[in-house]
Amino acid sequence: MKLWLSNGGTASTLHMDNMDNLNCMISGSKDWSIIEKDVTERWQLHHDDGEEIAVDVERVDMYRYPALRNIPWWSARVPPGDCLYVPQGWYHQVRSRGRNMAVNIWWTPMSVFNHSDCSGRQHRSPVQLSTLRVRPGKQIRFVLRTLLEEYGGELPKEMVQSLVLHHGESIISDSVYTEFDLNRDGWLSVAEIEALKDSTVEGLLPDVQLQGVDTYGRCQAYNNTGGQSNVR
Repeated sequence: MKLWLSNGGTASTLHMDNMDNLNCMISGSKDWSIIEKDVTERWQLHHDDGEEIAVDVERVDMYRYPALRNIPWWSARVPPGDCLYVPQGWYHQVRSRGRNMAVNIWWTPMSVFNHSDCSGRQHRSPVQLSTLRVRPGKQIRFVLRTLLEEYGGELPKEMVQSLVLHHGESIISDSVYTEFDLNRDGWLSVAEIEALKDSTVEGLLPDVQLQGVDTYGRCQAYNNTGGQSNVR
């Protein structure tokens, strides 16, 4: 969870988050411009932009970003007491015209939703966040899966160790990688990450809570500057 404060006259970059985002206004309001994920996946982003596009939101360079000329988008003004949900991967730009305060919560996107225990529940009953259990292992698995998918589904140990960082330091030691590499072939795959249990990951990486990783930008920068993808 983060607290956002603005004295007005501020604007964010055009960017996306690698997690689901729920942004709630406490006071004041924010203006949002939002672009759906299936649209942005067709963009030709500049290779070093990654999660944030270096476009000047006040004066858009249509020569560098020609796709922005005719791209469909949504807009919303969020007043105090209201919330806006922004799905993972949706690019957005936020503007504050006056003093405001907001909080947001990032959620790990789910690849599969198990609704078997939903029947019989009071769905409209409020649920306090304090009653929910934080599972860092689920977020770590999501980050690793996203990274592997960007590179074709699997990567060797050296690349995984160099790309997955926590506070600037690699968190995947040789011993941790060995436990992740279930078939012991030296490559980490999406299937192996999916087979791991959250509790196993949390036991191997205690006190690690990864936020979204700029996987798309790093993959694009690597591939567009002559790097070898090392994908077999």
